[in-house]
Amino acid sequence: MTYINISMRNQDRFSNENNTNFEPYSKPLKNRNYSLDSICWPLYPFTLWMIIILSSCSNRKSDLQFQDVYTLDKEVIDISASEIFESFQIIPLETKEIIGEINNLIVTENHLVILDNAKTKSIFLHAIDGSQLGVIHPLGEGPGEYLFPASIAYSEQEESILVYCSLLGKIINYDLNGEFLGEYFLSGESVSDLIVFKGNLYMTLKDGEGRNILGILNYKDGREMEKIPLPNNGFKVSGIKPQYIYKSHNEESFYFKDIYSNSLSEVNMTGEIIGQKTFDLNKDYITDWKGRSLRFDEIIPEIQARGYIVITDEFIDSEGYFLINTEEGKGSGGMLLVDKETYSAKPVRNIINDMDGLYSYTSILGNSTNPGYFIVSMEPSIINLRLDQMEVGLSPYLQKLRSAGLQNDDNPVLIIYKMKTSIESLEK
Repeated sequence: MTYINISMRNQDRFSNENNTNFEPYSKPLKNRNYSLDSICWPLYPFTLWMIIILSSCSNRKSDLQFQDVYTLDKEVIDISASEIFESFQIIPLETKEIIGEINNLIVTENHLVILDNAKTKSIFLHAIDGSQLGVIHPLGEGPGEYLFPASIAYSEQEESILVYCSLLGKIINYDLNGEFLGEYFLSGESVSDLIVFKGNLYMTLKDGEGRNILGILNYKDGREMEKIPLPNNGFKVSGIKPQYIYKSHNEESFYFKDIYSNSLSEVNMTGEIIGQKTFDLNKDYITDWKGRSLRFDEIIPEIQARGYIVITDEFIDSEGYFLINTEEGKGSGGMLLVDKETYSAKPVRNIINDMDGLYSYTSILGNSTNPGYFIVSMEPSIINLRLDQMEVGLSPYLQKLRSAGLQNDDNPVLIIYKMKTSIESLEK
């Protein structure tokens, strides 16, 4: 099998020159000037009085520096991939051991970490070119073993993979060779999601009352986990495993989102909620569902019956904009393309693929929400079917894709689109 690593920049998308650089985007967030120093002083005594009140009420866990409200545009748009993506790569995953299903994917500068908890109950480690480096699957109940790997996190700096086993209630630490480094047993909490930031493990927990808690754990020194309250919708939903936390584009903070919430809370490294992004959609559903315990199969019919537009669990951050999935009352899902500068949220019907020419996209796939990257995984059989249907002039990479020799029983192929920092069409 031939391994290809295609990277195409937007301005060169109709040439045959490849750019194989693949560096995660990382730039500081623009200064929003939301500090108290920037308040308009003609408000005089009222403003001063409010500053005193706010200062006295602030605390470590809820020091809001900004609160953005995004308004939904009525016009539904189609947008070209080349308008929002800067470049892309096509990465066939080497087939030494078969990946049954990609349930979670972590992309870093050097590695791809893949969780398959549906079929093989394994964690696959690949290099960024797709070559398979190793597989972790120590099934059992002893030290360093798990029964069901519910979630994973990866530290590029520490070169360690952390696995949460929901059935044994523990978090296990492995090195890149799959060697057992240590484990941490939880005290009855249910972990919903976890990420690694600079030596600490951040996880969303549910207590016995269903309340959201942020757990911060230094998984190397064995200290007791710090627990911090998080926002709560006031209703419960069972039957799905939602994602709750998402890294920001600069990876200096992360976002927390309760299931079906219309708000994202930005949280810094110490657990302080420093900002909030709220979508001015249907606020009624938050009120209607408060105090209720809902099953997932009840949610969609109610959304459709009441005509709600609801924010779901897939979110990808970039510097100037972000993408987030929606569920709509008319029975279809979609995406919002949200401009951070103008505070507009445009409903997107299709991302028309004018880059690699394979398929257009209607939503973010749920198995990967890495900041700055829109990632698609496809079975080789689906790609080969599309290649047979494509005209020669449709994609400058058609011949390279065909010559890759993808076999239908090979591991999935990743298509990784790097998001632009800003979008000109949104600024008009």
